[in-house]
Amino acid sequence: MGQAKLRGNRDQRVALVKERAEAMRPENLVCGSCQAEVHEFQSMDVRQIDGMEAAYAGICPQCKDAVWAFRGDPDVIASFVETLSEKVGGGTLGAQTKGGMPAALPDK
Repeated sequence: MGQAKLRGNRDQRVALVKERAEAMRPENLVCGSCQAEVHEFQSMDVRQIDGMEAAYAGICPQCKDAVWAFRGDPDVIASFVETLSEKVGGGTLGAQTKGGMPAALPDK
């Protein structure tokens, strides 16, 4: 029996993936520029990026800056953010908890 079939039928597997994604989704993002809470944001498809578990993007309602949040391997995220910064310009790098509270950036 294939590994997928051991995890249930297709509908069960899709539901499980959606549950995991929702469990990782932060309550809000915090703008790195003005510290405003961003409640409206979209999930980004990161299935093709090894080491990236989840990514979210939104626009700050106060200063209109783009706000991104990433979850996954710190080295993969650092590389992705560096590439993103080169393509779209600057930005402020920060870290936050799932509840939107500031957190320390991981040491390199």
